[in-house]
Amino acid sequence: MNMNRKQAMRWISRSIDGDLSADQEKQLAAYLADHPALRAMRDEWTSYGDSMRSEIVANPPPATAAWNDVRREIRRMDTPREVTIPWRATVGWATALTVVMLGWARFMPTSPADTGSDGEGSDVEMVDTDLSDATVMVYKDTATDWVIIWVEGPDGNPSDL
Repeated sequence: MNMNRKQAMRWISRSIDGDLSADQEKQLAAYLADHPALRAMRDEWTSYGDSMRSEIVANPPPATAAWNDVRREIRRMDTPREVTIPWRATVGWATALTVVMLGWARFMPTSPADTGSDGEGSDVEMVDTDLSDATVMVYKDTATDWVIIWVEGPDGNPSDL
């Protein structure tokens, strides 16, 4: 029988477990004689098994004790917990939010006099320009009571309409 590496690895595992027939053991031994890397792998796997078996606890705890540990952990996980936010974090966020709001409110206009208008809107509803990326500003001049339309091109220079 022709054996490949994958089948040899399966047979090595079965051999370690004692699941191969005498004929299969002979075939595996013949294959391993020609393949030293797989022979080394078999020896390594065998040593792993030996070391794990040597660490078996002499007097394992009873199964009921282990089961009680599992049940205790399940109950602990199912118990709803109260979500608490540390008060220092809450005070810190509240302080930061207050500072931001006060700073924002400081620069917001509060009356029509602050905006430079008399509280009435201008007659200009929309300004359209053919300049791409143009900045358009519309405001009412308080000295002349004129509505000013200012258009700036993308280079920052005022443009003629």
